[in-house]
Amino acid sequence: MCQRISHHLGLSTIAGLARAQPTKISKTDAATSQPEIDHEERLRTFWMIEMLNSIFALGLNSDISTPKVPLGAKLPCSESIWALQDPFRESEPFQNLRYSSGFSMCISLCTIEMGAVHRFQQSVAETGEALGGLEWQSAAQRLDERLTIWREEFVAAVFRLINTESPQDEHAEMEPFIVLTNCILNMGVITLLQSQTSLPDGVGSEFDSWSYANHRCMYACENMAAKIRRMEEDDLKNCSPCLILPIFVAARFYIGIIPF
Repeated sequence: MCQRISHHLGLSTIAGLARAQPTKISKTDAATSQPEIDHEERLRTFWMIEMLNSIFALGLNSDISTPKVPLGAKLPCSESIWALQDPFRESEPFQNLRYSSGFSMCISLCTIEMGAVHRFQQSVAETGEALGGLEWQSAAQRLDERLTIWREEFVAAVFRLINTESPQDEHAEMEPFIVLTNCILNMGVITLLQSQTSLPDGVGSEFDSWSYANHRCMYACENMAAKIRRMEEDDLKNCSPCLILPIFVAARFYIGIIPF
């Protein structure tokens, strides 16, 4: 339903992913007294819908229509600019970068990296390729290594963002979207590899466990747990409701797969 509304309002046009359709957006543009703010609100709405679509598609075999984010796509401005009373006055530099905010980082992760995980799982389901085979393991490991590279870029980007936006805030790395991005990244690793991990005694499996998958899934769970344990009371009040999904995925892995 959200995607239908997004399509009806022409929000993909605002994000630079489709050609303009004046019949969908011109009337509302003309009616608003602050077109720049209205434009940014629609942009954030579009990407939030696409981000949620990508998150909840992980592990499903169904097709999703989440677009790949081209380099020229318009992403939300930085949070420091958006928090200003007049965020788009000429004296303020406008930032529209892939790593200009925790929100933009989460968009990039969900629509590009998690989209790649989903498409890999979907292609395996469609072709009937055997899980656990050498070819599958090779492809899965390459994808996991891609996520590891993204993690390193993410950590560096977070430090740059903190130094730029809030250098005096010792707790800045617990910003809700930064926490959510970290946890979704770990959820992606678990979702990708958990089918090849060890099962508890007495539970049959069609595949032999893969030590690489065991190690990577355990690392993802521990990394997520370490991040969540650092959350203080105010962080819990302000965190994204979507955080429950990666927590559930990690908990299910521990309870259902790791032998006790």
